[in-house]
Parts: sequence; C-alpha cells; structure tokens
Amino acid sequence: MRLLRRKRGVSGIISGLFLVASCMLLFGAFYWQYVAQDHYNQVMLARLNREWERLNERLLISEVQTGTATLRFNITNYGAVSANVTDLYLTNRSATPVWQWRYSLSVWINPGTKIYLNTNVSIAPSASYQFKIATQRGNTFAPTEGTIINQLQPGSGQNFRLLSGSLENRFSMSRQAKLGRVPIPHGISRSARVAKWSFGLMLQIRIPRKSS
Repeated sequence: MRLLRRKRGVSGIISGLFLVASCMLLFGAFYWQYVAQDHYNQVMLARLNREWERLNERLLISEVQTGTATLRFNITNYGAVSANVTDLYLTNRSATPVWQWRYSLSVWINPGTKIYLNTNVSIAPSASYQFKIATQRGNTFAPTEGTIINQLQPGSGQNFRLLSGSLENRFSMSRQAKLGRVPIPHGISRSARVAKWSFGLMLQIRIPRKSS
C-alpha cells in the first residue's frame, strides 16, 4: 500500500509538471504566431505603402532647350508624393556606334511644383539624342518628343527688337549731342542731367571729313 501511495504521489507531480509545460508550450506557440503575424502585417503594409507611392509618382518633362551646351529642361511633379530624381540616362544617336551614359543626380521635387533643371551634362551641337530620368522608387520618365536634335536656333538668345531700338536710341542721342541738343525729361536732378549729357557726348558718331 505504501508503495502504491508513493507511486501515486510521483505520478501526480509528473502530471502537474507536464501540464505546466504543455501550457507554456501552448502559450509560446500562440505568442510566436502573434509576433510572426504582426511582423508579416508590418512588412505587407510597408510594401503596399511603397507600391502606392511608386504608382502615385508622376513627373512630366517639358520645354527641353536646344542649341545649348548643356542639357536643360523643366520637370513638373503632378503626382501625390515627393520625387527624388537620382539618375539621368543619355543616349547619343548621332555617335557611331551609339553610346549611352548614366549620370548621377540628386533633385527633390515636391508635389504640384515645377522646377528648371540644368544638368550640366555636355551635349554636342546638332547632335540627336534621347534621355530619360529615374527616381529613387524605380520609375523612369522621358520627354514626349522622343529624339531631340540639339539644333542651334539663330537669334534664340537675342532680342532683335531691343537691339535695334537700342541702336536707334544711341544714334538719335549721338546726333542730338553733336548738335548740342540732348532732350532732358522733367523731374530729373542736376547730377542726372550732367550724367545724361556726358553719356550723349560719349556716343557721338565721328564721320571723317573728305579732304578738299
């Protein structure tokens, strides 16, 4: 009888320990599943957020300038997120063989803004080239023109109207200064009149006289 009682006491302790161990294992399994599910949800949420930002990143390249020594254009961000332009891919179609080069950039564009970008990337005159920009999220954008010819535009950097008007004004002032009549508007100080008179004298056109 004593031996049976001792056996009963030992089996009770073992069963109690087994029950506690089973509860701890069950609790650990539930906790591990909760942690793993929470980590999975965070990863999926971050992935969906990145995908949403990538799909809502929209840039427009416009007003590509030609006849310049460097590549210049405007970028408009009409998306819902800020964009970071990190790379520029330039392809020279006029070269033999055709070559492509990558340039590093670091330009941030806020939503709803338009910026003027001078890439400082040299381009040859009269060269045909294509280019596209890449963002940090992996999107690429190219101008709608496709192939662009860096053709020099005559007078693109001059305003002939102002130039001809300036020459006409100088000729008129020099002629009047030669005759001793320089018009002076009302309300101008004495020092300004003296300066205008001196400027008119400096612009005199001297025509050599024919020897008799």
